[in-house]
Amino acid sequence: MSREDELRDNLKLTAKELYAYDRNPISWSSWITFLLKELENLSMDVNPMHQDIYEDLLSMVEDLIRERRRTGGW
Repeated sequence: MSREDELRDNLKLTAKELYAYDRNPISWSSWITFLLKELENLSMDVNPMHQDIYEDLLSMVEDLIRERRRTGGW
């Protein structure tokens, strides 16, 4: 199994655990925010210049969410 497959499986498991913890999707926002904060902190540990790159990531996610809401699909 590749590292990408292993990470994908772990993320799927995390999603299932969030669902088992609380099936109401609105409650997941705090966990998604927590994950984004942790990723931001980690990106800063690697290289402080990655802050700009992290901001680009947030813009990309924002665009993906906007497109998902517009089209109904990922």
